[in-house]
Amino acid sequence: MKLSELAAKAAAAGLPAVRAALLGPVGNAALVAVASRLGVPATPAALGAAMDAPETREALARIDAEMQAEANRHAEAVLADVQHARDTHKGHWMTWLLPLILIGLFAAWNALLAFVPIGEPNLKMMNPERVSQTIETLLVAGVFHWLGSNKNSIPNRPEVRR
Repeated sequence: MKLSELAAKAAAAGLPAVRAALLGPVGNAALVAVASRLGVPATPAALGAAMDAPETREALARIDAEMQAEANRHAEAVLADVQHARDTHKGHWMTWLLPLILIGLFAAWNALLAFVPIGEPNLKMMNPERVSQTIETLLVAGVFHWLGSNKNSIPNRPEVRR
């Protein structure tokens, strides 16, 4: 039995958090965690058999509820971190000046490409595609910094650490 089949079985049994964990990037770790809580071998077949057994339904429902509560707690902590980052950076010059500089750079470069002819010998040296991609990447990074979370605050905030 594959993890995807086991996840489908978990969905059919009404265990959405277990299903999501099994389909996620750490599906094998979720398999081991759920199996160890039930006291069964950490194989998809053994956990699938445990899902079919009526005596483990209550334990599986409790595990699913705990996993959902943990996921909710983590999501709330990440949201609080985003809000904390915005509060921390409120009024700082970088939050408004950096995106404006990047937008200006982006506009100036596109105006240069649109209105100034670039001779063939200089085309290879300038490489407009690469410069455009670099400026666009910087622009996106500036916007993400402006709107996003302060990831450096996660190690300092115990409610976000896992």
